[in-house]
Amino acid sequence: MIRSEAETLRVFFDRIYAPRKLRGCSKNTRRLFLIQFRHFAKFLGREPTLLDLTDDQVNEFLTAHAIGRAVPTVNCAHDKLLALWRFAARKALVPNWPDVKRQREPERIPRAWLLHELDALLESCALQPGSITDVPANAWWLALITTAWYTAERIGALMALRWKDYADGWLTIPAEVRKGKTRDKLHRLPSDAIQCLDAIRQPTRELIFPWPYDSGTLYNHFKVILKRADLPTDRKSKFHRIRKTSASYFQARGGNAQRLLDHHDGETTQHYLDPRVIGEQQGADLLPAPRQSIARNSC
Repeated sequence: MIRSEAETLRVFFDRIYAPRKLRGCSKNTRRLFLIQFRHFAKFLGREPTLLDLTDDQVNEFLTAHAIGRAVPTVNCAHDKLLALWRFAARKALVPNWPDVKRQREPERIPRAWLLHELDALLESCALQPGSITDVPANAWWLALITTAWYTAERIGALMALRWKDYADGWLTIPAEVRKGKTRDKLHRLPSDAIQCLDAIRQPTRELIFPWPYDSGTLYNHFKVILKRADLPTDRKSKFHRIRKTSASYFQARGGNAQRLLDHHDGETTQHYLDPRVIGEQQGADLLPAPRQSIARNSC
């Protein structure tokens, strides 16, 4: 039974929205909703309710939320609040549908690792000290990054892989651990990736890449590896950059990056392809040089 419109967003989310709309979604999706509720509550000075879902109230919140934050961060708050709001409107729990626009996001040039940078990353992995559970840390990281490179898969899916998903050089990424959860993805691995996986097969365990800590610690350890390789450590230079690297080199060598990434549309894939890698034509490639006298005078 759906109750009062004065119910808090958090209670409504837990009781009605999440069970009906987020069944089968990742824990991270739920976490992102709860983060936005906390931000909205901080802005209001109290827990927000369905009655607070008005154009003026949400616009004021997003305006304040934008101070010191990147546009994608603000749009994340917009998208989560409006998803809940639209659901409540369909159930006639709020009087109006939302009319709150997203901020326009600047389109950034995709950045992959160049091959010499990928080599430096792998060399740094080989120097990682210690162990992860009973697996040498250097072998663990080499296997993870090499598998990420050849599969172009997301880190969440890789961390959920089990040894039963790997046999005879073929790795199956089950639909259940992939974004969208719609279909399996099968990859044939080359000899160097097979050797890396064989190096961490023992001791016998269920997960290929066991990780006894939280995801934040995983990213912190990866940051140490990046720093040792003298590579950038900003938020766009983490695991997803490997996915962009795979896609860019796959496309550059005649492959279909959209199929490799398993995107539904090619427009999404374009945001993964580094023009330095795919050989995108530049003005310098096709435009004729001006007369030498003009060139000299302009320098």
